Amino acid sequence: MFSSINKKSNIPICLLTRSHYPNDSRIHSRFAMSLVRAGYEVIVICRIPNDQPRSVRIINKVKYVCVPRPRNAKWDFIQTLKLFMEAWRVKATIFICFEIRTLLMGLILKAVKRVKVIYDCHEYKAEVYGGLLPIPLRDATTFLIFQTEKTFSKLCDCIWCVNSHISLRLRNRGKNPIVLPNFPRKELFTNIQPLPETISLKYEHRKVLIYVGGITEARGITACLYVMSRLKRMVPQAYLLCFGPVESNYKKKLELIIKKQSLQNYVEINGHIRHDKIPSYLQLGDLGIFLLQPINRRYDWGEPIKYFEYTAAGLPVVMSDLPSKRSLVVKYGNGILVNPLDQEDTVKKIADLLKDDALRKKMTAMGQKAFATELNWNKIESKMLNSIRSLSY
Repeated sequence: MFSSINKKSNIPICLLTRSHYPNDSRIHSRFAMSLVRAGYEVIVICRIPNDQPRSVRIINKVKYVCVPRPRNAKWDFIQTLKLFMEAWRVKATIFICFEIRTLLMGLILKAVKRVKVIYDCHEYKAEVYGGLLPIPLRDATTFLIFQTEKTFSKLCDCIWCVNSHISLRLRNRGKNPIVLPNFPRKELFTNIQPLPETISLKYEHRKVLIYVGGITEARGITACLYVMSRLKRMVPQAYLLCFGPVESNYKKKLELIIKKQSLQNYVEINGHIRHDKIPSYLQLGDLGIFLLQPINRRYDWGEPIKYFEYTAAGLPVVMSDLPSKRSLVVKYGNGILVNPLDQEDTVKKIADLLKDDALRKKMTAMGQKAFATELNWNKIESKMLNSIRSLSY
């Protein structure tokens, strides 16, 4: 399929990121693996936890150059320079950058070494950083960061975006970004490795609501616990199973709520699992849940990876009724929308769905059809490879 794409050169393509670790689903599973299969040599320069030493490792033929995060935030600038020096040493002709700061690095390399630069905009960076500041500074900072991002992106050779909304924001005269959504690879969900029997039997007689992703207040985990405190009385078999990284102070808060609401036998908070293991664990679920809180306007626009993973696994979804989530659920008909601030209504809708086996079966079929025909990476990776090829010659 890709035999003619990269016959002329073994010069590597470099993926440069500050915010992702090795094995990140978008960088590794989608971009890096597609490039390797197309015959390219791929180097990823990224960060790792600060308790690990600098290392070079090979994962599925992808070379990772890993630089530890600084132990203290005041050394972040020095560590960013280290990332840049690693990028300087790479003899690549194309650099793919994933943040505003790595994009600046790529543009410096472009000016000095005449390399090609691609910017992958897969998050609302301006809103993320602006949201960390006090309210009086928030709007002005968000505007300045976005204008910086837009100015830098004009200097790129190609722009990739995770959805059409970001594409419209970064569209420049004569340069239209390429939309590459976070769809899972088909093979991840067609060759699923079964979990050990001891794990699967544990949930055999449960109605499992499963959540996979970062465990935070904004992503609705606290809301999920209070939903479970009511849902357990309406559906005694209900069980909330969460997988994802969680900050220690927030985990203590969740543990306190679990104790106060007597949820010890109804809720389980687990740690992070690798993206290639996610399909196996999703098989434990009856529903995939995501009660994203409406506290930041960027949440209206983002299309969560969770939706696509739940859909690929055949799970009916329970999603917050926010614009981008609504458009997906309404279009593909594989779940329900709830007001994440209205616990009583959310509990009733979830309970009704858990009790309706026929409706869940119908939603499963619709989701699986959507994944097989549209919502998979295999349908769109040629767009990415063609854009690489257009820059290679």
